Amino acid sequence: MAVRYEDVLASMSPESQARIAEAAARLKADHQTFLELRDADASTRETPEFRAKLAVLPEEYRAELLRQEAERAGLDGLRKRVEALGGKLKITAEFPDGASLVIEEE
Repeated sequence: MAVRYEDVLASMSPESQARIAEAAARLKADHQTFLELRDADASTRETPEFRAKLAVLPEEYRAELLRQEAERAGLDGLRKRVEALGGKLKITAEFPDGASLVIEEE
């Protein structure tokens, strides 16, 4: 027998329901920001507003944006050539706040 999400949620305390609603709202906002940044054109990507939004985006979204950007930039072909030579392509992005992000294809 299947259990409905609404039934499980209704059985939780109001505090738990509020925490779940807040987490869902954060995830939805992060995803919306991700979509906005993903679809930005090249001139928009150079603005401080773009960088500010990117800085607060969770790491998994930043990694996906950078992976997609690498594909668009033609790095997919470079990765294939490096692998043909027995190597592995790894890209490291370093941000002004000192954070870094390593993109590796598994």
